[in-house]
Amino acid sequence: MKTSVILLALGLGTSLAGQAQEKPVFRASTDIVRLDVLATSHGRPVAGLTADDFEVKDKGVRQHVELSTTVDRVSVVMLLSLSSVAQRDLAAACRALAGVLRPDDTAWVVAYGLQFSVIAGPTNDGSLIPCVTTQFPRQNGASLWDALFGSVSLVTGMNGRSLVVAFTSGGDGSSWLDEDRIMETLKRSEVVVEGVIPRGVIPDIYPIERAARLTGGTVLTADPTAKLTDQFARVVNEFRLGYVLTYKPTGVRTDDGWHNVSVRVVGRDANTRVRPGYFAKGG
Repeated sequence: MKTSVILLALGLGTSLAGQAQEKPVFRASTDIVRLDVLATSHGRPVAGLTADDFEVKDKGVRQHVELSTTVDRVSVVMLLSLSSVAQRDLAAACRALAGVLRPDDTAWVVAYGLQFSVIAGPTNDGSLIPCVTTQFPRQNGASLWDALFGSVSLVTGMNGRSLVVAFTSGGDGSSWLDEDRIMETLKRSEVVVEGVIPRGVIPDIYPIERAARLTGGTVLTADPTAKLTDQFARVVNEFRLGYVLTYKPTGVRTDDGWHNVSVRVVGRDANTRVRPGYFAKGG
């Protein structure tokens, strides 16, 4: 894949002021619902499950699900705050991304402060990522929602599975888009958001926690720099070990907006992490 270092040129960036007047929508067809599910036991991913091991309910109605084969191809955006994360942590994060890329993966590095831009990508060449850390000037301000919208735009529609990993304290103070609009965008996407925050920050009071939970992701506290590379590698590699469940909704209307979804593993001591629902066509 050809690699480029670009500014965000997807009708975003400087045009976000205009987009803020409309609700951004990423809507997948609800003829077939797709769920990215991570099953864990005692904190570790559970391997070897089949479709029969999962119980999926759509608005309380059990569905017949199929299990897609493991999708190894990952499109991942590393979203880096320039105001809240130390430079050495940014460098470690980029090295971590470079270390976990596989030939079929696609990666971007997006940095944000008062504004945001794509520093590197799209690329599947890990050797080209660490060098971009020299382009990170420290900035005040936090356009988290604009940057998250742009990051989701980059990976929406890509083959395989899509992930945004945000290194941020979670706050926003300078975006054109507001929290309600980005949450509606995330509800209509198939992108998983994972947050990594500095130590000392309480994630429950920060918006990035709500964004992650809405997509089936989570928020972690950053390890010391020496371990940050391993931590990020775990985030991406665990994402690869998730299951892709699909089903055609039966017994429920498909034109009435938001559908709550629940997923559990039957007959095993396991937890599941999955987005809490989806929008049907009429939503």
